[in-house]
Amino acid sequence: MKHVDNRDQIHIDDEVKLRAESGYEEDISNPKVGSMYECTGVVKETDKKNDFVYVLWNNGTYNSYGFSDLILVNNDFVSIW
Repeated sequence: MKHVDNRDQIHIDDEVKLRAESGYEEDISNPKVGSMYECTGVVKETDKKNDFVYVLWNNGTYNSYGFSDLILVNNDFVSIW
């Protein structure tokens, strides 16, 4: 897996997804992009020193990951009107 340095982009209360390329086996507590479990989650805690991000998934499960395992979901809505 290619390392993605996104420590400065992911913060508490951000919405994220679990990268398909992460080393985790897909299941309900690891809802990888492209899997039947795919969903978004909210960052609840970060530990930059030890490279941990704690995520509460929208399916009700909770798990921790390295920063590079996650994709930041952009929720900014921009209207052209």
